[in-house]
Amino acid sequence: MSNTHIATTFLKGIELLRAFGSESASWTLADLARRSGYDRATTRRLCLTLVAAGLVNQSGRNFALSPRVLTFAGDFLKVNDFGLTVQPVLSQFAEALDGEITFAVLDGNQALYVARSAVGRSRVSLGMTVGSTLPLLPTAIGRMLLATAPPNIVPAVVAALPNERKTSHTETDPGALCAAIAQARDSGHATVREEYENGVCGIAVPVGGAGHTLGVVGTSFTLAGTASDEAVADSVSLLHQTAARLQSLHALSTWPSADSHWAQWQPSPAAGEPV
Repeated sequence: MSNTHIATTFLKGIELLRAFGSESASWTLADLARRSGYDRATTRRLCLTLVAAGLVNQSGRNFALSPRVLTFAGDFLKVNDFGLTVQPVLSQFAEALDGEITFAVLDGNQALYVARSAVGRSRVSLGMTVGSTLPLLPTAIGRMLLATAPPNIVPAVVAALPNERKTSHTETDPGALCAAIAQARDSGHATVREEYENGVCGIAVPVGGAGHTLGVVGTSFTLAGTASDEAVADSVSLLHQTAARLQSLHALSTWPSADSHWAQWQPSPAAGEPV
């Protein structure tokens, strides 16, 4: 879409909100200018506008997101009946898993948590909550989302994604990552051990069938004494049951699929080729 059809200042404000990130509760103008790439004057004007809108709080030289930003997420969850439909399903299967379970969707080059449930005796918690994000390459949730991509574009997608070593076990070889994504696609689940957090195993399965994947559900547990092949198989089975329940929900029936995200990666047909 041409820039003449969008409000670029509004877009800059949204990008500045993203610059607040999760690494710190507050930032100075200099910090935000560096993180956003905007000049100091633009950053200041945008920050003061966001303060006036109630989305950012100012304390001296520091700026922080205000609780009002949660209203957008709250409205999204309410109109999609998450509290009445999705959350009860996750809570039921968190009990069955005796741990935690997450429903995540593709958001650009990361996975975004849209719902989560955990029992008090959860075997592991990474401190994630609704709105948290995960990288795609070193996580089971991420790799399962990548498995929704057409196989012919996976190498290009992998090459374009951030590929940082999180632990000594993190796989960074593009060929090995493509093979792991292909395995997840073929088997219907992804299992990743200690590549994102030491001592933690992650498992994820897709929600929805080929061509209309709504997202993925995943769980994590510590490797100490619980990561036997039988334990992994049991978790995969329960996650597939969760996915089937979520897929049947009317509230999610009109959701866009993750598969549509990959259209931008498909090469345009040559002149004269059928479309």
